[in-house]
Amino acid sequence: MTAEEPERQAPTPTGRGAWRTLEAALLALEPGEILTYEEMAALYGESVDDARAMGRIYGRLRTAAHHVLDSHQRVFRIVRGMGYQRAKVEGVIAQVQQHQSRALREVQTASTKICTVDPESLDAALSSLVRATRDSLASQLFLMRGRDVRRKDLATVLAAATAPASVPGMPRATVTPPVPQSGARALMDKDFPAV
Repeated sequence: MTAEEPERQAPTPTGRGAWRTLEAALLALEPGEILTYEEMAALYGESVDDARAMGRIYGRLRTAAHHVLDSHQRVFRIVRGMGYQRAKVEGVIAQVQQHQSRALREVQTASTKICTVDPESLDAALSSLVRATRDSLASQLFLMRGRDVRRKDLATVLAAATAPASVPGMPRATVTPPVPQSGARALMDKDFPAV
């Protein structure tokens, strides 16, 4: 190379598979370790000060994190201002509890909304659909509340969930549903009396 020729830089991974560079970096992390935003930018020869470049990196990071979760069963969390951290067991449990809270709220909202529909005022097919939806949501609420790891210790939940019904002396889930919000209460009492 002569003094007049510019120095060649290593090619930066771009294109459709560019997220795989971040996937490899995420897979190399041990629980508790963080892949910083600076390290991510360096993988692509970018600067954290370049907002457009970081936008591309965040998109690749989301894709890589989802792929690593699906393919390698590893969970990550955002550490604000720092980067992505491979979650320790406690962090995984915290994320699961957040998902469970959101899911429960969504099912409660759906149940409340379907209870506003009077199946008696509908034709037979639509009335059956409304009743089936109400029953399904009531069952989901009953099960979600009974196996809610936020309200019970994990060992009790697992023992109740895995115990065969025919084994004497094995604890079974005994759930008294809490008072549901709005119109779902009547449906729950009718279909799922407290045990």
